[in-house]
Amino acid sequence: MRALAGLIVVLASLPMAAVSENLDSLKTLINSGRGIARIDLLNEVAEQYRSYQPDSASHYARLALESSQKRDYHKGIVLAHTVMGFLARNNGDLKKALTHYGMLDSFPDVRIDSTRLGIIYNDRAILHDMSGDKSTSEVYFSKALWINRLTQNQLQSAISYNGLGIINMRNSDHAQALDFLFKSLALSEALNDSNRLASAYNNIGLVYDRQKNNEQALIYYHKSLAIDQALGNKRGMSSMYNNIGIIYENLRDPEQAMNYYHRSLKLKIELGDQKGIANQYSNIGIVYRGQGKFDLAMKYFQDCYKIRLAIDDRAGILRSMLNIGRLYLSQNKLQQALDYSQRGLEMTREAGLKFLMIEFFSTLTDIYEKLGDTGKALFYFKQYAAFKDSIFTEESSRKIAEVQTQYDTEKKQRKIEALHAETTILSRENEIKKLQIGVLITAVVLMLVISSMGILFFHQNRIRNQLKTSELRQKLLRTQMNPHFIYNFLASVQSYIYDRKPEEAVKYLSDFANLLRQMLENSRQEFISLQEELDGLGSYIRLQNLLVEKELKYSFDVDPKLDTTQWHIPPMLAQPFIENAIKHGLEHRQETGEIRISFKLDHHNCLLLEVRDNGIGITAARELKDPDSRHRSLATVITRERLALINQRQKEKIKLSIGEIYHNDQSVRGTKVSFSFPEKFGREQGKIDYPNMPPKSMLI
Repeated sequence: MRALAGLIVVLASLPMAAVSENLDSLKTLINSGRGIARIDLLNEVAEQYRSYQPDSASHYARLALESSQKRDYHKGIVLAHTVMGFLARNNGDLKKALTHYGMLDSFPDVRIDSTRLGIIYNDRAILHDMSGDKSTSEVYFSKALWINRLTQNQLQSAISYNGLGIINMRNSDHAQALDFLFKSLALSEALNDSNRLASAYNNIGLVYDRQKNNEQALIYYHKSLAIDQALGNKRGMSSMYNNIGIIYENLRDPEQAMNYYHRSLKLKIELGDQKGIANQYSNIGIVYRGQGKFDLAMKYFQDCYKIRLAIDDRAGILRSMLNIGRLYLSQNKLQQALDYSQRGLEMTREAGLKFLMIEFFSTLTDIYEKLGDTGKALFYFKQYAAFKDSIFTEESSRKIAEVQTQYDTEKKQRKIEALHAETTILSRENEIKKLQIGVLITAVVLMLVISSMGILFFHQNRIRNQLKTSELRQKLLRTQMNPHFIYNFLASVQSYIYDRKPEEAVKYLSDFANLLRQMLENSRQEFISLQEELDGLGSYIRLQNLLVEKELKYSFDVDPKLDTTQWHIPPMLAQPFIENAIKHGLEHRQETGEIRISFKLDHHNCLLLEVRDNGIGITAARELKDPDSRHRSLATVITRERLALINQRQKEKIKLSIGEIYHNDQSVRGTKVSFSFPEKFGREQGKIDYPNMPPKSMLI
């Protein structure tokens, strides 16, 4: 397998002038800051420096870590370690980077804002990918994507889509890979991020390359190359020259392939990229071997082998041994071929690299055949076949499909023959059936009359239910977008404008516009995806947080096994109860109010939606005789009527329960509202738009 250059660009794309201005302001605040506030500023400066000035980032991160350890400030410790992990990863010290990022798991009590958490999960995904742990990498990219979509972070979403595209490409799911990569490309175009565009074009080219679609691969490689040339990005250019060279080799054009390989080699020498130089030596050697120029091929293979030994590139060393062994085999130098292949196989076993073991087994089979040792040739061929069957099942799947198709065809043929025989019998019995025609006609007419009456009744009942449902939706919409809420929101935005905070005003106006759009659109739908419900709840709570006097903490807890794009539920079920919690439960508490919204699967595979708060409870709220209690009770009544209408049409019912939560001493510590949706609501659609594997707990 040839080395293909895949890029995952992770640097932030803010203009340097804007970053510098922001850093100057932060550093000024550090000098006057004290305690935990100063630690947070140190971590913020380290975070912004990490992609541009790693030495400065390391300095500020260490200051933050030392101060945090003295104060036992867990959040400061975790954030400092994440910056240090990023720097260690970029320096190639993956073991150290894993240790730093692992500190996030050592302090599960730490609450990190969702924007920062999305960045951290992307960083961890890339680190695990570089470490060879592809499954863990996919988990973190999926978590990052879920959070980044929730926070509408286009930059980090582009990184998540890009990473998931590469993972699906490696898993040979090319359609899903292209879906993710084109989403990354669209976001990169919207951001006008040249580096990320180049990366997206390259990775799309890689997928087409894997599909043997050389023409499309060349188109996207050249698009990526053009951007790198305009930016003067030698590293990117060298990767593109290498990839284009591989395409020309696939097209059996060795002269063009060699031309691009040498261009790539020249740039890698200028960059001092030893691993890249070794890869180009290997590629050039393969072209010479294909041309029968064995001496030149051996020179480049040996030079590649020496570099890989010097930099301790284990997989590269084994690949070089395989190439040298095969070259000796091509020259009929069987003893030398045997020495390299046997040593390479033993080292490959120790490293556990199954994909290389298959190639060594194949090479040793050919060597022993030429040596005339049929026993050992057969032994290695069996090893080759066994490993190939265990890893590559595509051919087996194809054969199974062929057998199934053959079986289905024969089954259809037998059915046709049976029908033919049955037709013959029926023709002989035709005289008897003529006597029954009168009775049958009478029965059919009677059934049609009864069926028509049933259909008419069902249709009228359905229309009544639709009208009732539409009326309830409109009532619910009016209770949720009441004039009091709108007036308070506009007053808050007006205060931001008076305080000369236009960015904050625009941000909340955007949230308000999104919420209005979501409510109006969802009010016309009987069911929406769970992801749409999550997006709407996030916008609503952010706006409510703007209106309350004390800061409100809230969290979403989504089961990792839950696919939020396949589950479909009635819209706006939880929102009235969240509003109740804020208005009637939390505003009377002295401590910080908290709302926890969870979506999980129970042991029956039913979806449980729970809204918990730490308010004063239902009974106490009623005793206070809130003047808006009519609004509260109306929203609850409407919700129950909606569920009753929906439950009429299905065997398995949606269940609603409302109750208080108690301490051990039986004092009230909050309210819990629960919805239970049967499994059928998770099978409304089959296509998965993107993986949803959110963190077990995320506080915003």
